[in-house]
Amino acid sequence: MTVDQAISSITSLTPKDQFRVVKAIWDNLPEEFGTELSLPQHEDLDRRWEEYKSDPSSAHSVDDFREQVRSALRR
Repeated sequence: MTVDQAISSITSLTPKDQFRVVKAIWDNLPEEFGTELSLPQHEDLDRRWEEYKSDPSSAHSVDDFREQVRSALRR
């Protein structure tokens, strides 16, 4: 089976079963897979961390973040 065939088969599943496939794939990836950051990403992360440390109130709460995501998904 090719990747394209697998994708075609997966997209014909119910959303619940698609999620099960995604979770199974995710759970089987090596722990360090995809965690390498580029230099610009490192610099951005460092900048954001310094901003947060200088003014923690500038950060969003988890609840605020989740609501922003839900709101964006509804559009």
